[in-house]
Amino acid sequence: MEKKSIACLAESLGIDKISFAKVDDYIYYEKYFYKQNEFRDIRSLFSNAKTVVSALLSYNYEWNIPADKPGCIAEYTSANFYKILSKKLDKLAKGIKRLSRDNCRNDKFYRIFVNSKLNDKLAAYSGGLGYIARNSLVTNAEYGSKFVIGSILLNIDIDPDLVAAVDLCKDCRACLNACPTGALSDKKVVKGRCLQHISSSLDFNYDLIKEWGTRFYGCGECRAVCPYNQNLQIKDSGEELIGFVGNNFDLNNLFIFKKGDYKNYFKNNQIGAGWIDEVILARNCLASFYNIDRKFVEKYLKEIELFGWNAAETEYLKNVCKILLSL
Repeated sequence: MEKKSIACLAESLGIDKISFAKVDDYIYYEKYFYKQNEFRDIRSLFSNAKTVVSALLSYNYEWNIPADKPGCIAEYTSANFYKILSKKLDKLAKGIKRLSRDNCRNDKFYRIFVNSKLNDKLAAYSGGLGYIARNSLVTNAEYGSKFVIGSILLNIDIDPDLVAAVDLCKDCRACLNACPTGALSDKKVVKGRCLQHISSSLDFNYDLIKEWGTRFYGCGECRAVCPYNQNLQIKDSGEELIGFVGNNFDLNNLFIFKKGDYKNYFKNNQIGAGWIDEVILARNCLASFYNIDRKFVEKYLKEIELFGWNAAETEYLKNVCKILLSL
């Protein structure tokens, strides 16, 4: 099958760039980069897999810059770019099937993975789509790292792209130096110190409360300083974006929203995903208010019974307030 035809189809769907890798190559790199207990045979996800198609979707819109005010939302989740890419990949996979000579086969032809069980970073690297930079993010010389990535496993053979073993970072340490909590080492992230990870976790490292600042969700400090992100092409914002919430959340909603309101507000956005407890979002607001004026934390503690939390959630948020007020 001609890769050029697939690339043209991907472009027509609004996918910025794709690459191809053999499943065996993916397995080779996985064994090379990861410990034995971290290795997962890709064929356990899709037994007939022969080719990995990786795709990147840039979110570098002119408007997509975090607002310099309380309630900041990181660029990567100002809309649900993962879901947007997943839908595009489904159309791409169906298009590849139509183009394939194996079109009539009855068995499963493809499976799509976006921010799920497949290591999308490794899949992208295996096909030469990008280099795994010092901040552990896939980085592309043309698109920087302001994009989300996803993969299609296909049960047909397609000639692979060569891995461009080019060290894009070289002596640059900009991302390591910019990380406000020192969470980054070479290609690794200490999750307990990473503000992006903390913003979606029940565990909160209160030692980093000053570094948290007045953000609401996510962090993009390491992306912001990467040299490859400085002169990127601005995308057309004409497409309707699934789960669009923008770059800012009004922290005053903490005193308006009840249980369930956060999920409704962030419906279709990954901030509203089932694995993110609503109390985490309320907690994020409290952490930001602490850095504005602790009287807001005191107010919430007094009024906490008004917001419809169950007993365990109420206890969690009470504990958050008490810890913040003890700092």
